Amino acid sequence: MLAFNTRQLLRHTGGRGARQLWLSAVSTDPSAAAAISEISQHIRAKIGTRTSSQPDSCFVLVSQTYPAPSIDRLSAALARQLTSGTGHQVNVAGTVVDRVMAGDAGKVTAVPGIAILYHTQSADTHAKSKLTGRPFYIGDMHGRQRLREVAVGRWHNEMTDRRKHAASVEARWSRGESSVTQAGSHLVLPKELADIEDAKSVRMILLASDKESRQVLDALDARFPTATKIGVVGTQTPFVNGREFTLFGMSQVHDSGVVGLAFVDTDNNSSGDDFAAAEVACHGLVAVTEPQRIVRCKGNVVLELEDGEAARTLIAAVRRRRLETSGQGLDHRLFAKIIDGSSSLVLQVTGGDPAKGGLAIDTLKDISAGQSIQFLMRADYQAEPLSSLEVPGGGSDKLAVVLAADDIAVANQATGDAGSTGVASSVFGGVTEGGFIFGKHSHTPAKPHSIFAGSSESAVPGSTLTLHIDGTMG
Repeated sequence: MLAFNTRQLLRHTGGRGARQLWLSAVSTDPSAAAAISEISQHIRAKIGTRTSSQPDSCFVLVSQTYPAPSIDRLSAALARQLTSGTGHQVNVAGTVVDRVMAGDAGKVTAVPGIAILYHTQSADTHAKSKLTGRPFYIGDMHGRQRLREVAVGRWHNEMTDRRKHAASVEARWSRGESSVTQAGSHLVLPKELADIEDAKSVRMILLASDKESRQVLDALDARFPTATKIGVVGTQTPFVNGREFTLFGMSQVHDSGVVGLAFVDTDNNSSGDDFAAAEVACHGLVAVTEPQRIVRCKGNVVLELEDGEAARTLIAAVRRRRLETSGQGLDHRLFAKIIDGSSSLVLQVTGGDPAKGGLAIDTLKDISAGQSIQFLMRADYQAEPLSSLEVPGGGSDKLAVVLAADDIAVANQATGDAGSTGVASSVFGGVTEGGFIFGKHSHTPAKPHSIFAGSSESAVPGSTLTLHIDGTMG
């Protein structure tokens, strides 16, 4: 039933090493109580009795196939059982997903079950780097706005734009004007994050969110630009337990907002980057046009390309594609790859006006004239869901985190129990229709408001994120 993996993170310094552990575990037991018990027993056996004053951290993903009462009690039950017999506090954060990831030897499979990523640290006083996970929750009470609910295209006020352009990034942050949509922002980070004195001490932020993560990501990017950020947009659960979303954090269950763990180097002695940038790939998409330079755009609306109006160019390309394939096996949704030099990002086309020639792209950031755009479609609407993936190996001392977006998996997902097949695992992750969040660590912030600045979101069906956690930290 249980798949378990441990990566010992060890570096020797003068014969005295800093010992840290990242552990991943997956249980596919159809009983949530049994799955939690299985996972907890193995974790407790591995870490033993603890003496460190710093709490351990657990990021949990659970498939929506479990009953509502089990899901609502999951984080509390997991924290209680992980703590039992160890005398050590455990901070739990996470969310509900469609499937969790399990696998080994480069093969990853999406299965019903419960998956955790567990971080613990020894009480070695000679440790060169000591990571501690700080839990946090950010919601509407912190000034978060529902930007995606009201935004298709974002139009800027020129006077406001000139004023903001003249101000420094730090000044905009201190005034709360950090939203990349350039709307007024009054988000205040909770004290768990605001009290961190040295922003560079935050090495990685793991988070789970509802569909309104953009403003929070903007705030985190402004406050912690050098931290690697990865996360998952949870599965909506109104027909599971009556909650819009189910997010675990700060010893509570939330139905909206963003929960997470910020991993802070408490000694701030690390000599380099602990976590590599996430690798993002899109599967099952085919190009229907060549890349074209964007001549005119506003906000996230592309108006004119070098060959003419954006909407007319896309319509002509779709017609050609349908004639070539006789309309068979095509998904009706359309996608756009935005390209700027060596950087690219694939997003969904959410709307267009053939009369005016504009196309709205699924982003709350700014697309710029001079960038290029290439239109894509799904190769086959009936393609198999992301039930099996090839994951590039990161080496024996690395643990893979794999997140994926796939709506076909939602449609085909069984509505009964969670199944009973155990899968050997050396990964942690999950699949949701809402997709995932990723942000590369950067010591030189990109152009403000650019589509390539800071963290990004991807809900493109068939897209995946892979992050290898370095096995030599500290």
